[in-house]
Amino acid sequence: MRLQTRSAGTPATIADLAATSEKLASSSTGRRPATMAKTATKAAMKRMLRLCMIGLSVAGTTRRETAEHWQCGVRGCRRDITATVPLSRSPWRWRGNSSRRSVSSSPAGVPSSLGDSGCRRARQPSGKGQRPQCRGFSGVAGCGLAAVACAPYTLALFPAEAVMDEKGVALPAATVAAPLPVAGTPVALARAWLWLGVMALIGSGLLAVLLVLSRTPGIQDVFPLKDLFRAALVVHVDLSVAVWFMAFAVVIWSALGRPGLAWLGWSGFVLAALGTALMTVSPFFSGAHPVLNNYIPVLEQPLFFASLWIFGAGSLLAVLRALLTSWPRPFAADPLRLGSFLGALAALLSLAAFFVSWLLVPWVEGQIYYEVIFWGGGHTLQFQHSLLMVVAWLWIAAALGRPAPASPRAQSLMFIVAALPLLAVVAIYLLVPVGSLPHVELFAKLMIWGHPYMLPLLLVGALALWRLHGAAADPAKSAFVSSFVLFALGGALGYAIHGVNVVIPAHYHGSTVGVTLAFMGLAYVLLPALGFARAEGAMAIWQPYVYGAGQLIHVLGLAWSGGYGVQRKVAGADQFLTTLPQKIGMGMMGLGGLIAVIGGLMFVLVCLKAMSAGRRQ
Repeated sequence: MRLQTRSAGTPATIADLAATSEKLASSSTGRRPATMAKTATKAAMKRMLRLCMIGLSVAGTTRRETAEHWQCGVRGCRRDITATVPLSRSPWRWRGNSSRRSVSSSPAGVPSSLGDSGCRRARQPSGKGQRPQCRGFSGVAGCGLAAVACAPYTLALFPAEAVMDEKGVALPAATVAAPLPVAGTPVALARAWLWLGVMALIGSGLLAVLLVLSRTPGIQDVFPLKDLFRAALVVHVDLSVAVWFMAFAVVIWSALGRPGLAWLGWSGFVLAALGTALMTVSPFFSGAHPVLNNYIPVLEQPLFFASLWIFGAGSLLAVLRALLTSWPRPFAADPLRLGSFLGALAALLSLAAFFVSWLLVPWVEGQIYYEVIFWGGGHTLQFQHSLLMVVAWLWIAAALGRPAPASPRAQSLMFIVAALPLLAVVAIYLLVPVGSLPHVELFAKLMIWGHPYMLPLLLVGALALWRLHGAAADPAKSAFVSSFVLFALGGALGYAIHGVNVVIPAHYHGSTVGVTLAFMGLAYVLLPALGFARAEGAMAIWQPYVYGAGQLIHVLGLAWSGGYGVQRKVAGADQFLTTLPQKIGMGMMGLGGLIAVIGGLMFVLVCLKAMSAGRRQ
């Protein structure tokens, strides 16, 4: 980020300042620059840190009776007014040789104002019982000095939130290293795709009620929903997995991506929204014959196929924009952006696999055709979901002030290792005939032997989760805990699959719900950054636990029933629940499913409340 200066030739970045300090030090002492490089750089960093604190002190005096806090990063600074306290008790007052320093005391060559470039401010007026909230930084000299002084530093230097006690003293807080989305196209796109994802969850949740009732012993006889079960299952899976996962993936890519290519992003969103709408209404048109194949089940109907093509085209445009705007710079210093980029690469490979399979596999009547054309791309999508889930975990941990205990370079290396199995996807399609038995078997083995490459990242996620022990209650923390438990359970059940029974849906329910909970937690983190209100209150904190507990009971019930031979993709009397253990297991499945529906509804309500409040502001 280039910083505006008062005069030409002034160092504009921390690297320039460090280089200038090195030259001055070497010329004044007579030592060679090579021997003074580290000392000069440390001195420059200390000087900039002192200037940052000076700027924070001056910024704290610009609004009387207000204690302010800055979050500063490579994209600028953000100011939060967290409490109203007497000015004399401001925790950011400069404590040096003198009690205060003015703007004019800054050393020569250091800019004191950032001007209007990159500034934005959205203030909520203070009313009765309300607390003023400011975002961005103003154009006053003190504020500008703070912005310039803080800009070269990461967010890890400053508290995530200045928590004040009743005397106005800042309480200790952990550091933050999570990136904040920039204004303009990235934020607007992220907001739009988040709305699309929430709408998809609403439709999926309504259909989930039909699914649970149609398989619950006792209720299935009172409400004969067998005819609706298959069609509802198709659209439920596609909305909750294909649409929701892709929509929130684009939220991550937009939030982490750079501005530009707005036409590509908005074109993709319009197509995806249109495809989602057509997919939702397609079961109500004639000729909707459900085919319950894996990964992306379909309705053999022209309208549904059109919705898939349109949504796929929109997703492709969004993925292309993500690949062009989220490439990390520098490569190994930004693990979150690298992880999101690798997730976009996995998405591109999966879309290409779908298209190549459709192009090369001859059409045959029956479910086997759709199994084959969605087999390779469906397996590849799991790497996209897993990579972005870990991105969400690490982002949540950093936002809660407990970043992962690994350096950025180490995290970047782990993301690269986790993405290495994607090379096998290309090799399988190039070397093995698409649709052949070896093609199917190799992708099944890829799931078995490819996902262990995720273990280093999962270990870092576990350590980050452990560091959250003792942290204050937060919706994102609740989601992180629930996500890790469900994803670990789903992964373990994957190695317990034998035969075609409901252990299979128990496995993928655990895994996909783990991803869903991670995205829910990151949504709570991103809501205020995207201009919405913050998710607060007991409902927001307990929602991930309710949803996660319901899904846990649901998954355990399916796994229990699968051990007693209950078949998958059947409902009503076709389940042949003849023994007591089978009925107990499926009863657990129904109870957990209903609890999970309640938890999903709670998430939708929390998001709608925060998003509607932010829009009114």
